[in-house]
Amino acid sequence: MKTNSEIAHIWANQLEYKGQQGNLFYSGKTVYSYGYHFAIAKHIDYKTVLFTTRGYSNSTAKHIRLVMQAISHKDLIFCYNPTGSHDENINRFITEITIEAMNLIKAKKPEKYLLEIDYLKNRLNKYLEYFNLKLSKEQAGKIDIKSKEDFAEKIKIEKLKIEKQEKSLIAKGKKLYPIYVQNFRNGVKSDFDNLQIKALNKYFNLIGSPVLFKIKENEIESSKGVKIPFEIAKRYLNKFYNNEIKPLDKILNYQVAKVEKNLLVVGCHNIYKTEIDFLKTQLN
Repeated sequence: MKTNSEIAHIWANQLEYKGQQGNLFYSGKTVYSYGYHFAIAKHIDYKTVLFTTRGYSNSTAKHIRLVMQAISHKDLIFCYNPTGSHDENINRFITEITIEAMNLIKAKKPEKYLLEIDYLKNRLNKYLEYFNLKLSKEQAGKIDIKSKEDFAEKIKIEKLKIEKQEKSLIAKGKKLYPIYVQNFRNGVKSDFDNLQIKALNKYFNLIGSPVLFKIKENEIESSKGVKIPFEIAKRYLNKFYNNEIKPLDKILNYQVAKVEKNLLVVGCHNIYKTEIDFLKTQLN
């Protein structure tokens, strides 16, 4: 029976296509710990190996050390996942650099984090150079960190940019909302694209995700698909206007969570008084 060290060396020298000892095993060019979900390293040419930077348990850490020792004569290129896509590995580098940069803002001695950022950048650059890849302008901007003050300014600019985009989306959602309401009332499916749906959702969140109602035959249907017979709806309408609905009451099988002057919360339904008033006009 081979030892883990022997498995690592056999893989490192590509002497056999497959091999395993316990939870350390290899298949072809890649060696794994505990399963195909955790690739430790992968041969990418006769002298170069992709090597993981992922966190690991104590037992996997031992596997990693053995593999590292077995390829001490190889040129290593580090990345998050040796069997992952370039997008996954590049984005992971950017995330790790950003995390260090966030620590940099709060640091009294920023040198430590600046050094770590440079270290990660060097690893990323080596990865990019080997595969002849380039970062997008946006990606390059995210990791172009020269100092604590420089990154703080970047964060400020990014925050303002996001706030502007949020306001733009909300304004767009506000314009689309009456169309959405009309389509729902008329039983027409709204043909919104992904950006319009995103804008509507932003606006919904801003105004408290209100539930809409429409009349359908002899019952009322909510925008969440709950149906209420006319007579029951009329009864609870009268109770609402007479201030007779209290928290913990039941409407159908749903518990009343909140009762305010302009809002009734029943289960997951946020029912605003404007919608209750609309129902009143339809049922009278």
